[in-house]
Amino acid sequence: MSAWLQLQSEPDLPQDLKALRDCSPDDLGCMAQQQACSLATKMASDWPSFPEILEIYHQLQDVCLGRPLSFKTPEDVPGASGQTDSEMSLLSFGGECSDARLCTTNVIEYEKENELAKYGMKTGKFAAKAALDVLKETLKSAKAIALRGSVAFAFVGAFISAFFPSAGGLPANPCTFAEDWGRCVWEQVKPFVQEFVSDKLDEAFADIWRATFEGYQTRLWALNATANKNSKKFPNGTIKEMSNKTRDRMHDELKAVHDAMLGSIKLFLADRAIKTTAGAYLSQFASLHVSIMTNLLGSWKYRTEGDRYVFQTVSACYARRVYERATAALKSRTSALEVHEEDNGKQRCCDRVVFPYCIVCPDQSGVFRDTWKLCDWKKWYHTYCVAYVDLCGMMPDMSAKSSSWACYKAHRQEVEKQTVLFWQNWLAPIPVWLNNIVLMQALEVKNGTQKATHSTFDCSAL
Repeated sequence: MSAWLQLQSEPDLPQDLKALRDCSPDDLGCMAQQQACSLATKMASDWPSFPEILEIYHQLQDVCLGRPLSFKTPEDVPGASGQTDSEMSLLSFGGECSDARLCTTNVIEYEKENELAKYGMKTGKFAAKAALDVLKETLKSAKAIALRGSVAFAFVGAFISAFFPSAGGLPANPCTFAEDWGRCVWEQVKPFVQEFVSDKLDEAFADIWRATFEGYQTRLWALNATANKNSKKFPNGTIKEMSNKTRDRMHDELKAVHDAMLGSIKLFLADRAIKTTAGAYLSQFASLHVSIMTNLLGSWKYRTEGDRYVFQTVSACYARRVYERATAALKSRTSALEVHEEDNGKQRCCDRVVFPYCIVCPDQSGVFRDTWKLCDWKKWYHTYCVAYVDLCGMMPDMSAKSSSWACYKAHRQEVEKQTVLFWQNWLAPIPVWLNNIVLMQALEVKNGTQKATHSTFDCSAL
């Protein structure tokens, strides 16, 4: 069965999921499962069912059903090994469809040529998985204790390195000799996003970098370096022992970064943000923030009922907004694919020389366009008749109607495929974020007297 048919055949979730509709007002883990159910249902109708999106869809189902998340390699995803039968039939329609790939960026080829853009786009997925490991480690003891200092430091260092890699972390590339390696890596994301949003991003990257990421990078580097220098080490430089005082200071400084990021949220989530440079980094900003919040739960000081409520709510709101923004961008792109056909029934065509000799032919026309940005992809046909030779014809050739439709379908499928390939990097962290909210609910917390007043996540402040 093709990937398309697999997803289309299961647009509704199983009936036993209805039991998840009622959650206690203070059970945000249950609400996260609800949100996963809702997004899985939405994804089945909003997103073309290419293999790259199926793993995310099935992960949302896993969270919805309370199952452990499954992370498949691309080779394990149904249909990932090659084209579906429908793709093959459309793309092999002779030379007329040789332009099916016009006006869309080939994601795989772009990433091969721009390794840092690929790295920047995938940091969210990598960081989400790392945050899952933090929670699993925190849950192991199931006690009111903080993570051991060296363990907490390793997790914090891992996500900092992922988001702000050092010059030795990647192969030679355009940033090899950059003065600020971290900034150069992040800067590569903007032109990639620009390929897949309809509006020109109206801010310079330098503005958003100075306003947000630069400050977070500096503060994260400082707290990481301080904790490292204040710890006992093995001869190879790895940490042997970190005191509770050093660990607690690291978490206090991490909390300060979290508070600062709360103040930046609206810059990335405002309605117009998708048209700005800030909007281009929504998924990455969210992933960095979620990583920080998850690591804070490694500290008993910040494992209170109130802190957990904020961490869970902000994570869920990020999941919702990232899905909405990616879906809006997908719909914006596909709305540029237009079909205009007219069927005026029959036209009577008479020969003025051999009057009144007439024939009757179809009166039909069609135009197929891609109006994305400066795209000039177009196919067309219209019928005509010549009475004196008894001819009902079609322009530009007799197969123009069928070939126009076939080429339009091939072009649309290629556009959808590349758009899905791009935005799935944004969507990939969402099931992990929601799953982490469920795991957070299982943590032992202190000051557990706070009661939520909402039956769903309150994103009104974000």
